[in-house]
Amino acid sequence: MTIKEIESLTGMTRANIRFYESRGLLSPERGENGYRDYSEKDLAVLQRIKLLRMLDLSLEEIQKLQTGEEVMDTVLSRHLEQLHQEEERAARCREVCAQMKSDKVQYQTLNADKYLQQVNQPKAESQTEPQWKTDVLPQVRAPIRRFFARGLD
Repeated sequence: MTIKEIESLTGMTRANIRFYESRGLLSPERGENGYRDYSEKDLAVLQRIKLLRMLDLSLEEIQKLQTGEEVMDTVLSRHLEQLHQEEERAARCREVCAQMKSDKVQYQTLNADKYLQQVNQPKAESQTEPQWKTDVLPQVRAPIRRFFARGLD
């Protein structure tokens, strides 16, 4: 197959195909004229690469899978965990954006610390704390008020 045929079959650009070849993920045969001659095996490899890249696997992970350094189950398990963490972070970001919108925040008056804490805060588990733990008065931190109160004593 020519590069034009492989382009149409995979939906990849010539530049992508050559990039994967330069990275060692693909090695088509060369004809007597020096042109690349892609086989069905090369087509299958490109389709695998396309799928795995669409799933956001890195080229390094794909190379390790191809060489046998890693097994698919391990890579997919690790990737699923990473996707789960990204989902949780995206959910926190959505919550913070909604909160900022409802607070009618403007750029010039944005209190970034308040919202940064919410974004970076790990998502709490679905279990709630026992009621007795929430029956504690919160510690009041008002240093100026304490300073003046000490002066009155």
